[in-house]
Amino acid sequence: LKHQPKTHTSLWASRMLTQQKLVRALAAFLKKTGKLPVPEWADVVKLSAANELAPSDSDWFYVRAGSILRHLYIRAPV
Repeated sequence: LKHQPKTHTSLWASRMLTQQKLVRALAAFLKKTGKLPVPEWADVVKLSAANELAPSDSDWFYVRAGSILRHLYIRAPV
């Protein structure tokens, strides 16, 4: 493989990052910019029928949105 400069953003570079770091960075960006409002029901929603409680992480909505953004980017075009 050819060395890619750190400033080069590509699909290859995003696949080489760990998934968790990329999703957490996207979540932090979404939270910091404030362009994605958290719905008022987000604190009481369950994420599956098997769960009894809402997620314990207060930023779960941003993490989920970051995960969806990563999924769309990696598997584009959807």
